[in-house]
Amino acid sequence: MCDNWFGTNSVNHNLAKEHFLGFDKTEASRKGYGMWRIVSLIIVWYVWKHKNDIIFKNRKCDIQEVFVLVQVKSWTVIRAKYNKVSFTFSNWYLDPLMCMTMTN
Repeated sequence: MCDNWFGTNSVNHNLAKEHFLGFDKTEASRKGYGMWRIVSLIIVWYVWKHKNDIIFKNRKCDIQEVFVLVQVKSWTVIRAKYNKVSFTFSNWYLDPLMCMTMTN
């Protein structure tokens, strides 16, 4: 599954702009949009880091680990940046898009 998830042959750097523009599709408030940008960068960072661990440290692919790390790290960063958010980690864990959309 990881071969298909990460790709095995090459990375097309020309598509990077299109990739990041795809993260701009939320119906969130200004604060929610800022959270969406944080989450998108954290996703890219952890996928990149995990792929490097697979290649250079011979680790096994663990998509669930990446998913959990993204959830925890994004929650931590959002709580630090937006200390007055009204949703809990369990809300974030279950439905982060709803949390970003409902934020004023």
